[in-house]
Amino acid sequence: GQSGSSTGWIKWVRRVLSENNTVQNLTVYQFLIHHSDIFYIARDHFIPNIITYMGKLTSMANPALENQLLAIELAELILNWEIKAREEADTGTVGNQAAPVAASNLTEKDEEKLLGADSAGSPEISSSDITTPKNYSVPFAQREACITFLIRFICISSQRASENDLGQKALHILYKLLSKDYWC
Repeated sequence: GQSGSSTGWIKWVRRVLSENNTVQNLTVYQFLIHHSDIFYIARDHFIPNIITYMGKLTSMANPALENQLLAIELAELILNWEIKAREEADTGTVGNQAAPVAASNLTEKDEEKLLGADSAGSPEISSSDITTPKNYSVPFAQREACITFLIRFICISSQRASENDLGQKALHILYKLLSKDYWC
């Protein structure tokens, strides 16, 4: 059916994320990270939610290490999508060709886990509504929120960011995003 196509997956993931089930969203965001090529073509639909969720994951007084790791992996996902978009802009290629192949690599177990056994009907969104425009740029307010998150994460860490792997990763992502090739 349509749920096996890349746009089918995108529609279902958007639908699941809209339900705002915290435990379920944790799994879905991990799924997004591990299958980022499938969702690249619709990144403009996910980036606002990702940035908001990054803040939620680390807003508690002592966020779990797993939550901190997921938040930084989500920031890295945004960076990787920005890198891919930049490469496509430089070469004039479009990344849509890889997505259906990646979607076909998903197992039925992955599909059942994501969609649930009693999934009734696909969300009413056309493929053209899903695909990110070629000239898409992350809006300034979302860039600002992402950068603010990274700075806050680095500054309020209980250890110096340069002394642990997660802090170094956050610093690297911040450095790349603020470079002249991306958001500055």
